[in-house]
Amino acid sequence: MKVKILPLLLLPVALPAMAWKPDGPRPVKTYLDWIVGCDNRDFCTAIGLPTGNRRSMSVKITRSFGFDEGPSLVIDMTLLPPMRLQIDDYQFPDSRMWQSKIRMKNGYARNIIQLMARGKALSGITYDNHTMANQSLMGLTAALKYMDSRQLRTDSPSAIIEPGNVRNMYLTSDYSVQISRPPASDRPAAAADEKALPVLLGPRICLDRTETLTLTQGVRLDDRHSLHLLSNDCASGAYNRVSVALIVKNSGAVSFARFDYDPGMAGEGAGSSDVVNGSWNAKERWLETAVLTRSTGDCGRRRNFVWDGNMFRLAMQEDMPHCRGSKMFVRTFTAKIIDK
Repeated sequence: MKVKILPLLLLPVALPAMAWKPDGPRPVKTYLDWIVGCDNRDFCTAIGLPTGNRRSMSVKITRSFGFDEGPSLVIDMTLLPPMRLQIDDYQFPDSRMWQSKIRMKNGYARNIIQLMARGKALSGITYDNHTMANQSLMGLTAALKYMDSRQLRTDSPSAIIEPGNVRNMYLTSDYSVQISRPPASDRPAAAADEKALPVLLGPRICLDRTETLTLTQGVRLDDRHSLHLLSNDCASGAYNRVSVALIVKNSGAVSFARFDYDPGMAGEGAGSSDVVNGSWNAKERWLETAVLTRSTGDCGRRRNFVWDGNMFRLAMQEDMPHCRGSKMFVRTFTAKIIDK
């Protein structure tokens, strides 16, 4: 089937900053070589940003809200040779040769994070004593102070930076968001009435070119609705692939999918059904999207949406505004999904 669709101008520019609300995605902050942010439920993430020409390791610190919740530390050295870790000129407390991904939790992770906060660089040293990879620690202390402040840990026994004796936790509002999701269905996806597509897509017809668009194999959302993604080559760029999200009822009737947050680059409140780099995650039962700022995929915005029976609602958002080679994004929004 061939349908003409109006082109959209997709440029590799930074996403516009959006005014945040308490129960929506939160902004991130940057302190020198670290970026930090917390979502609406005060789950906080701090990520080290690569610097210089040396190969970098990926370092992430996360912590959930709650007095008894300890931090987690992940150091990803995938595709790097075995190395021992070193903070400045001091050898890591555990002197083994590490490879791939290191995960630490709770008290041990907190001790290592506190050592890192007092240093300037975390380095990976090979068997022949060469520094193969590193991560700058400049800005980590400020990022951790922000994390402690957001989780009301400042001056408390559970604070990572400058712990004290104050216990003022649980004095914050609960900005959790719940999404009620209809039961899954074993029925095959409903087939779209292709005769209705030209009428539905009429306002998007290109005047100067014809593009061949492919209707993906649909996925069943619930007992009455299915999702189809209609590839839109006319609007796609080199690394931001655009699809039109369509909802198909069992009768074959087709309509544009609705979203509570922008799934692409149209902007909040535009009511667009254009999805950027969309794919269906069958395990999580959600629609994944990613607006990339450049082709390497190290910066941009990721949004995952859950179907609530009437529209797609934002379930998780991750952001990385800096194009510095990071493999990791900061979580800025999380909804609680309740299956009916």
